[in-house]
Amino acid sequence: MVRPFFVAMWLMSFLLWGVSSSQADSNQSLVFIKARCAEWRPFVYEDKGQLVGPAYEIALKVLKHTQHPFDYQLQPWARVYNDALNQENFLVACIGRTPKREKLFHWIGPISKGVEIYFFKLSENPLKITSLSQAKELKVGAMRGTYNYDFLELNGFKDKDVHQSVKSEQLLNMLINKRYDLVISDEKQLQSEARKLKVNPDVFEKILFAFTVTDNLAFSKNTSEHIIKTFKDAYSHLERNGKLEELLR
Repeated sequence: MVRPFFVAMWLMSFLLWGVSSSQADSNQSLVFIKARCAEWRPFVYEDKGQLVGPAYEIALKVLKHTQHPFDYQLQPWARVYNDALNQENFLVACIGRTPKREKLFHWIGPISKGVEIYFFKLSENPLKITSLSQAKELKVGAMRGTYNYDFLELNGFKDKDVHQSVKSEQLLNMLINKRYDLVISDEKQLQSEARKLKVNPDVFEKILFAFTVTDNLAFSKNTSEHIIKTFKDAYSHLERNGKLEELLR
């Protein structure tokens, strides 16, 4: 006859093994996520060694809610975009959802309500234009690999008249030094970058509307369906509970 004490110990061991096994399975399902974004003032940027901005806060909330281990860094946009096309479990934490990119990524959810993109000139420049056809006759600056550059390419701007910059400060300095006539950018980013360069934002004037785009969290195409679902569920949960609304605005 088995004594009650040994029965109780056996049951406890069995239950503990079940819990341990369940935790192990859970831990095995957690995957390291590489999250990357380019500096995008005022939505995400580094201030005194800390990442700040509403787009960063949204990504952080979603990442933490999924409980997946992660690493979030700022890198040049061209590198972020290239890695997103080639690596698995790679989260692009700030990417515009455009027709060209629609089938290249798994889309998780917006990090902005929508950004209006304009052509800007120097305020002192008397230039006046009212159409894209007029803009095509001018020298235009754009950030390399961005949806702003894609827009110029899609609308038939000549390569010889489009100048690509790797850094936003280079973009503005080239316009200030009159190396080209226009830059294409969103207003908040341009103003924030101007302040960073200690330049009065009033030096620049928007002259022509280009398009509107919504920036998103998106995963590389070769990321597993399980991870995609986990992140979509996390985003939806936070959205339903009002955790993102203020940041999106």
